[in-house]
Amino acid sequence: MVQFGLKDAKNKLSELVTMALLGETVIITRQGESQSIQLTPIPAPHPASGFGMLREQLADLPADWNSPEAEAEFLNQFEALGE
Repeated sequence: MVQFGLKDAKNKLSELVTMALLGETVIITRQGESQSIQLTPIPAPHPASGFGMLREQLADLPADWNSPEAEAEFLNQFEALGE
């Protein structure tokens, strides 16, 4: 764990961020105050999560992909797998 005053942290912010990203606990304090903050990395979001994640794969769907006929065809193919 490393601890820096606000003035020093301001001058070394890039270095402190790098240290925090590498797993070091970085504490920043203000002179004369009992409160402090801790720099902590935020986990990167899972690349396959989130709204619109399949946009590229679904872009080529035919215009009638959800028609009753298409649904009936899908169900027939699905049922054929169980036979």
